[in-house]
Amino acid sequence: MRARTVTFPKTKNGDSRTVPMTDTLRELLTSLPRSVNADARVFPESKPPALTVAFGRLVRGLELPDFRFHDLRHDAASTLTMAGVPQRTVMALLGHRDPRMTLRYQHLSPEHLREAVRALDQRPVAAHAEMVNAPR
Repeated sequence: MRARTVTFPKTKNGDSRTVPMTDTLRELLTSLPRSVNADARVFPESKPPALTVAFGRLVRGLELPDFRFHDLRHDAASTLTMAGVPQRTVMALLGHRDPRMTLRYQHLSPEHLREAVRALDQRPVAAHAEMVNAPR
């Protein structure tokens, strides 16, 4: 908690990875009851199926159809990308070794694409005329 990081001791590729935690997550975690043992884990160690079952109950309770735990990684990658976070940084946060894998997780919202196209309208007319009339 002092370092404001989250450590994943064993990831799918077998490596350990530590990433910074958001302020929101830190606030949530500090609001939880805590053991007096400073070395105690925040969450008890459990098998992945237990997390899948718990997440499934939450999703059903929130009435979110077709939403899987893994979708959170896609959402994080997409949100970071649309916020202008560099590709290499998104790759490091997700723990990908190959940038092509990161690209599979990054999705752009229709509104983000509309905003990007609006940038074309923002270019001054004079600058456009200079480009069109520039010697080749």
